[in-house]
Amino acid sequence: MHSSHVVLSHGIWRHPQTELGFLGPEFYQTIAQTLERGKFDMVFFADALAFPDECKILPAITPFIGETTCDRQMWVKHYCQS
Repeated sequence: MHSSHVVLSHGIWRHPQTELGFLGPEFYQTIAQTLERGKFDMVFFADALAFPDECKILPAITPFIGETTCDRQMWVKHYCQS
C-alpha cells in the first residue's frame, strides 16, 4: 500500500503553493506529529526513489535505526563512482 502526502515532480518547487520548508527537519516532525495524533504506529521517509545508477554496491542494513537524518552526498562520495 502506498499513501503519500505529496506527488514528487522535478518542477514542483516552482508552484506558488509549494511548501518550501521540506528541506528542514521541522517539516517532517510536523508530519510525524500529525500521524502520531492519528494513532499511526510508524512512518518511513525514503530519501530517494531508487539507488543512483552510478553506485558500485548496495548499502547493507545498519543498526542505526534511530538516526533520522543522513548526508546523502557523503554516502554517494564513499559508495558511488564519481
